Amino acid sequence: MFHVLWGCHRLSKVKDNCPFSKNLLSPVVDPNFFDFMLSCAQSLVMDDLELFCIILWRIWFDRNQVVHRLVGLDLSDVVRWSTDYLEEWKGAHLLEISGSVLREVQVHSWRPPEQECWKVNSNATTCLKNRSIGLGIIIHTVDGSVCAAMAYNSKATFLPMVAEAMAVRRGISLAIELELVPFLVESDCLQVVQMIRNGDVGPIINDIVDSLKSIPSYSIGFVP
Repeated sequence: MFHVLWGCHRLSKVKDNCPFSKNLLSPVVDPNFFDFMLSCAQSLVMDDLELFCIILWRIWFDRNQVVHRLVGLDLSDVVRWSTDYLEEWKGAHLLEISGSVLREVQVHSWRPPEQECWKVNSNATTCLKNRSIGLGIIIHTVDGSVCAAMAYNSKATFLPMVAEAMAVRRGISLAIELELVPFLVESDCLQVVQMIRNGDVGPIINDIVDSLKSIPSYSIGFVP
């Protein structure tokens, strides 16, 4: 995967046009792609990381064009196209936010699971200014007693949804490690819950789905 999206010598034009390519890892051998992206998250500012993800997406699209449509591979315009695409997306997103209506924040209290099982609550926070994330896990018994908890922080830049997925993965790993099964996992990120339920492709989601395959009984839900 690393070779296809960034390590291939045919991508030299993309690298030459990429303003932050010198800040990226250039290993002698192909690294694990997930590790490569973690390294990028630590070495790039958020704006550059966002652009880099669009660049990789465009490279993947162009290569698929070659495979399925026999179109010649021209990567000379990838960086400019990706920059324009990201600027247009951000402009549309800002318009959407500016037109939204603020609503009263509702406070939800903890509720026991409907069935006899442990309840794993996960949460994540991101700080773009300090380029750090924090993950929090707490596991309750059915009567509300705390039987396990953990907190984790790291110097890295992730989108909030990615951090929430990492928190869910940590919570599941902790429950499995302590043999607290069956369990109910709750997250306040609806997108992550839906991705896990649908088995969407992605390194973190794949890890979560693979971990759950060994559990005889579990459920995952969204809590606002």
